[in-house]
Amino acid sequence: MNPGQRIKAIGLGAAASLVLYASGFLALFTPLPILYVSVTRGRGDGLRAAVAATAVLCVVYALAPLSVPADAQGSAFPLPAVGMAPFFKPAFIWIAGVGYFAYFAVAGLVLGEGAHRRQELVRWGGQAFVASFAVLASIVLLGSAMGSEGGGFAGLLTQIIREIAAVQAQAGASSANIGFLTDNAAEAVALMKGISPSILFVFTLFTIVLNMVIGRRVIRGRKAFSHVHNVARFRMPDPAVWAMIGGGAAFFADSYLLHSGAIRIASINVMVAFGSLYFFQGLAVIAYFLQGVKLPILRTLAYVAIIIFLQTVGMLIVALGVADVWADFRLRNWKARHTDQA
Repeated sequence: MNPGQRIKAIGLGAAASLVLYASGFLALFTPLPILYVSVTRGRGDGLRAAVAATAVLCVVYALAPLSVPADAQGSAFPLPAVGMAPFFKPAFIWIAGVGYFAYFAVAGLVLGEGAHRRQELVRWGGQAFVASFAVLASIVLLGSAMGSEGGGFAGLLTQIIREIAAVQAQAGASSANIGFLTDNAAEAVALMKGISPSILFVFTLFTIVLNMVIGRRVIRGRKAFSHVHNVARFRMPDPAVWAMIGGGAAFFADSYLLHSGAIRIASINVMVAFGSLYFFQGLAVIAYFLQGVKLPILRTLAYVAIIIFLQTVGMLIVALGVADVWADFRLRNWKARHTDQA
């Protein structure tokens, strides 16, 4: 590839990542352009695209109005993290804005490196998860340490609860429900801060899995993912289920016997983190059986239905993943088919 084509590929990758980052919900796809450049053009060009985009953001955030009065509604500046300006110092808003992009960029780069090394599924996603989770957790810890007169994360969470109460009031919710929410705002903030590790865990896990699945489908260069076998065979190690069981036991023991509070928070973090992993094992079971459906449109409709009704079926999918530890649905199905054929 001549230098002009390389520069064009790097520039387009950096620009696409920046557009996705500033887009709102589509920010979760920010790693994809960097992953694409890394896989199709090489590790070095992927790194250059990430560095170029980060440098642009450093300048943009340095020039943006990052200080907003505590009684203001927020900044009109559209990039991520700026909405937290009433609650944090301007220096942290700059760090959070650039660091949040770095979180996505690291995910894309490490996924690209795993593709080049032809790593198997769990190692490929696991390394990207650890690297990006470390970046995101560092930003949160730094924000907790810096704080501001706006109250830091506590002030931000309190404002979120107030906005939820206002939305419920506009929707005609009963005054008792609204009053309960506002009266217990302090306890809700404490709980949300306590379970923040598992929230970051789930968010990072979802980001990595989403970009692995989409990247594997849309990036065809150099057959980068031909070594990744059927993802519907994904399965957690069987002993991991005892973390879920132990977390549940600890939760009830602390709620009814010990009353320490800290054990209850720790157990919630454990159950949420491992529950998210078994959610994907449950999805793998569903995907395994959907492979037998001949019409692709029916498989697509099934996945769309899961997304639409996720709040309703989510716990059922987690339960399916946990039950698979003992039932081993996929192995039983495989044995049944081969027995019939025999």
